[in-house]
Amino acid sequence: MCIQGVGIDIAEIERFKDKSDSFFRKVFTDNEIEYCLQKGEPAQHFSSRFSAKEAVIKALGLMGIFDITYKDIEIINSENKVPSCRIYKNGKITDEFNVKISMSHARGYAAAVALISENCKQE
Repeated sequence: MCIQGVGIDIAEIERFKDKSDSFFRKVFTDNEIEYCLQKGEPAQHFSSRFSAKEAVIKALGLMGIFDITYKDIEIINSENKVPSCRIYKNGKITDEFNVKISMSHARGYAAAVALISENCKQE
């Protein structure tokens, strides 16, 4: 596995308590909004997903990719609650990127790390 890009981000959870619906619709997919609003503390889930999206954008930037927006990145959880990332291009999920996500929140902050890799031949 060859690492192509890595990104990290941290966000204050409090900042996501008073955001407008238009902000959420601009940044998050419908699935993400529905997921976060079902939680007892939506702001910590919005902030951790925002941090994950920022981390992915930073990792892609290291790869020279600058045309992916917040809405092109969707943070989802598997059945066993492990976060993962879908990236959309032209409205369709792309498998062009192998993205690994780790997210956490504590004491008023949410953080995330994104790692993008591809299989590389050992020389």
